[in-house]
Amino acid sequence: MFKQHISTVLYLFWIPTAKHFRRLTQEKVKLYKSSLLPCRERHEYCPKCPQHQIRFNPESLYRPIPNTRNREDKFELHFPSSIQGPSLCPDGPVPLNLDLALDPAQRPLWRAQELQHSAPPSVPHRAPAEVTQQRGSRDEDPDEEGGEERRRPGREVQRGRGDGDNEIRVRAVGGVGGGGEEEEDPDAGAADGGVGGERERMRYERERTTSEEHKGDDSAVFGFEVSQERPRLLALRNDPRAQKAPPFLSALCVIVGVVWLLILPLNEYSRQTYVSENALLPGQVHTYFGGSEHNIFRAYRQEVAALGDKTDEERTEKLAEFFKTCGLRVARQTYRYTAAGKNITGQNVYAVLQGPRADATEAVVLIGAWRNMDHVLNQSGVALVLTMARYFKRWSLWSKDIIFLIAGDSTAGPQAWVDAYHDAHSPTTVESLTLKSGALQGAVAVDYPAGTWGHRFDKLHIIYDGINGQLSNLDLFNTAVSIASGQMGIGCTLQRMWKHDDTYQERLETMLRGMLSQGLGHASGPHSSFIPYHVDAITLQTIGDGWQDEMSLGRTVESMFRSLNNLLEHLHQSFFFYLLMQANRFVSIGTYLPSAMLVAVNFTITSIALWVQSGRPKQSTKVGIPEPKEKKGVKEDLTVLKQDGMVALVPTETLEVTERQLFLPLTFVCAVHFLGLIPLYVFNNTFESSLTSTFTVSTAITLILPPLSSLFFTTLRTPTRQDVTLLSCFSLLLLGMFLSALATLNFSLAFLVGLATAPLSFVHLCIPTSTNGTSPPSSNRLIPRIVCVAVVFLLAALSPLTLTFAVAWATEVHVTEVLTAASVGWHVHGLWTQVVVWLLWWPAWFIGSVVAWLGATGSLQD
Repeated sequence: MFKQHISTVLYLFWIPTAKHFRRLTQEKVKLYKSSLLPCRERHEYCPKCPQHQIRFNPESLYRPIPNTRNREDKFELHFPSSIQGPSLCPDGPVPLNLDLALDPAQRPLWRAQELQHSAPPSVPHRAPAEVTQQRGSRDEDPDEEGGEERRRPGREVQRGRGDGDNEIRVRAVGGVGGGGEEEEDPDAGAADGGVGGERERMRYERERTTSEEHKGDDSAVFGFEVSQERPRLLALRNDPRAQKAPPFLSALCVIVGVVWLLILPLNEYSRQTYVSENALLPGQVHTYFGGSEHNIFRAYRQEVAALGDKTDEERTEKLAEFFKTCGLRVARQTYRYTAAGKNITGQNVYAVLQGPRADATEAVVLIGAWRNMDHVLNQSGVALVLTMARYFKRWSLWSKDIIFLIAGDSTAGPQAWVDAYHDAHSPTTVESLTLKSGALQGAVAVDYPAGTWGHRFDKLHIIYDGINGQLSNLDLFNTAVSIASGQMGIGCTLQRMWKHDDTYQERLETMLRGMLSQGLGHASGPHSSFIPYHVDAITLQTIGDGWQDEMSLGRTVESMFRSLNNLLEHLHQSFFFYLLMQANRFVSIGTYLPSAMLVAVNFTITSIALWVQSGRPKQSTKVGIPEPKEKKGVKEDLTVLKQDGMVALVPTETLEVTERQLFLPLTFVCAVHFLGLIPLYVFNNTFESSLTSTFTVSTAITLILPPLSSLFFTTLRTPTRQDVTLLSCFSLLLLGMFLSALATLNFSLAFLVGLATAPLSFVHLCIPTSTNGTSPPSSNRLIPRIVCVAVVFLLAALSPLTLTFAVAWATEVHVTEVLTAASVGWHVHGLWTQVVVWLLWWPAWFIGSVVAWLGATGSLQD
């Protein structure tokens, strides 16, 4: 039945197609015959002469080419030797462009592309005074019986042996003006009606080769090449419209990238979350945490409250005693970091529960930081960890080891422990671990800062952001949501969206908050330190006032560990790159990545356009048909271009490339990028008390340095427009290249930096230039300079330091706190957001500002 349907469709499609091909062939033949008009004098091999009009069948003109491997390119057009055109006829070039088709039942539609070698219309088509014709040993006229040797005006033909492919080479010998190279009749110019005896002369030389099989055949190749239709790019080489397109393409890429991001919250572009790893079985187990465990939890909470005022050594000793009473192996660790001029010290205590069914090759971690991210005592969270350790010890179903970690704080403590666990720590700052287990498969942190008498909560705030924008596997997040909301009836939220009605605005706000958190790359909880080591981790934080208590949270933790206990391998099936816009809705990397790539591509497009522009000659003529010079004795050089069987005659001037002076632009770009190491070092090693003043001074220096650099340029050597163009070219090329690579690692940071630097792609447009590549007159420079001044102020507002202050003010956070967190992240977590800011964003902004200042001062040399 299926074959019958296919046959019917092909039959219905084939009949009109065959009719169309047949009708198309007839129309083209009719068009060809209509173009055969008589010329003023009889010229041999001229298809416009009435003596050579013949009737032919187009389908009989195809002859196979021997020794060809590609069956699709093995046909050439053959005509009788009486038609050798197109030639240079006194009436002008032959407008010949046939679309000849084979039998549709045998071959697809092919296009016979003419090898155009006619002179431009502005050049008169006449025969030179005397041009010899060579065709082997003699050129026989097929119209005369004697076949005497004749001369053929207007060209010189040579026939030889080749590889079987037709090739026409046209060379312009003479120029525009008087005195051709092979002028034999000095009065020919005046006889043709030239001005002052000086006429334009052209000599075309045609070479044609045929295969050995066709040597001596009465038919000759007509001068056509049968091939599939190819794009004609020669006309776009110097097309003014193509030269003006890059700025519009760059703007289009930025606009489309932003719009692409804004439509992601729609249902058509986002998806419902789902669990890919079937072994997790979230919510499929019955939890038993409750009853008497509630009393134990309350007792531990009182004990933890009593340790609030103790020293680190006393607190660690007491917590280790609690773990030992549960029958667990206990160890401690001391760490000491220095960042922003202050010491970050603390102690971690942890215990290991060996699974009765485990072989000490895999382990999961339950974390309870002593103080949470708000520096509040995590009293109920630590008590819950102690209670779960006592509760898990009684179960014999564990196939993985369970590690209970109570860190000194929420950032440095977990980082020191996980670094030492993987032997990636510095012994001078972090103590090595004396007790270890198997490979870490997952980690869950509990943030429950209820007081001594407890506090009922409303929802669970799930935190999943890692260091440098890294994320845990989506299956772990989906498991927590499925257990909490599905099994325990606890609502889940994320990105501090306490109230979420699942509208477009709230989805978009949640997604943008997540992008901002990932773009900053800071630690958002105790779990963040585990994600760089490919350990999937999340933090469960209680929020609001409701009817959920510690038993609900305990059962949620129990069910999650029961699911992780079912894993036979590391989580790998779900997504590691995603954007969450609601607890049950996400967007994967394949959907959102093009938005950042489009923003990055706009810099590459502009850099390529600037590179081409830097190699153009200082003066450019009108592209297309060359206009004859009015001045006598001036020759205009013409060059023949040949590509893909097509020949074009263009002015040599349009193909000239100006030598690029690369030393100064490359030196300046490299120097500016290395200059970014200075603020990178200063801000990461300045004391916290001096960060505010350092930030103020750095902002002032950053805004003053571009005009000083432009002044230095003009004092040392007046920069040319090519220097400025190459400065922008190299800077934007590096920016686009690094942002494209960064988008695959930290999409949010790449998109935010790309959006902040997008105006740099259009800074070069404010440089005043005229249409012929020279400087405009002084009267016309006022408006471009005003535009440059406006661009200078815009770039000052978009500098990295200015935007940092604006964001800190908008979020009601002091800039000192932002700089301190960045310094701590650099020394403790290995944060490389500062590297992107000072070695990529700041140099690109600095070079763009220098270019804008040079354009504003008008001190550019042509």
